[in-house]
Amino acid sequence: MKNILNSLLILAILYTSAHAAQKPFDYYVMSLSWSPQFCATHPKDNQCTRNYGIVLHGLWPQYNKGYPQSCSKEWIPAALIRSFPDLHPSEKLAIHEWQKHGTCSGLSPRDYLKLSQKLKQSVVTPDTLQNLAKPLRVTAVVNIRTIPR
Repeated sequence: MKNILNSLLILAILYTSAHAAQKPFDYYVMSLSWSPQFCATHPKDNQCTRNYGIVLHGLWPQYNKGYPQSCSKEWIPAALIRSFPDLHPSEKLAIHEWQKHGTCSGLSPRDYLKLSQKLKQSVVTPDTLQNLAKPLRVTAVVNIRTIPR
């Protein structure tokens, strides 16, 4: 299931704006992951104390081939991360994503989080993956829309 969701839910999202010429990359990749799979192998992680389903792993500036990373040492304030409480499943992940990817976005920490939030909110989680009462295991050939609830 993890590989299926990672493959299906890594979305390439083109972002264009009046500021696009200032960005030294071609597009963003929004990476989503399935929290229950992460928690199956990391049960003591703080993320696993909440009932997350699909979570934002990160928003990554990309070149057509490759990607920039760790473009500056600019720090992201913990208080700013906490002002976006449902964006990332953990503060540790939010810090990592900013340091590795966000610093290459050409955006301020606040604007990077705002854009991440806007894009994450645009993703519709299938009903089948919401409010699961028990673990869900499927194979690659299963269409999620056909799973009984």
